[in-house]
Amino acid sequence: MSIVGHRGSGKSTLAELLLKLREPTSGSIRLNGISLSEIDAAWLRQHAHSSTSLPSLFWMRRPLHLTKEPNAGCLTG
Repeated sequence: MSIVGHRGSGKSTLAELLLKLREPTSGSIRLNGISLSEIDAAWLRQHAHSSTSLPSLFWMRRPLHLTKEPNAGCLTG
């Protein structure tokens, strides 16, 4: 499952609700018909995995050159 949307649209809040890091202020959340309030938080967090996307995953100090030759353009030091 992917949760996508514009900045400020509630993606992080939804993730926090699904992982029971936050309680809903109204309504309920169900997982396979079972209310999330009935599911053990520790069990849920062990079985749920999340990944966030960051605007920058890494910084490069030198240009990266792609080539078909093995090890040509490997960054050292």
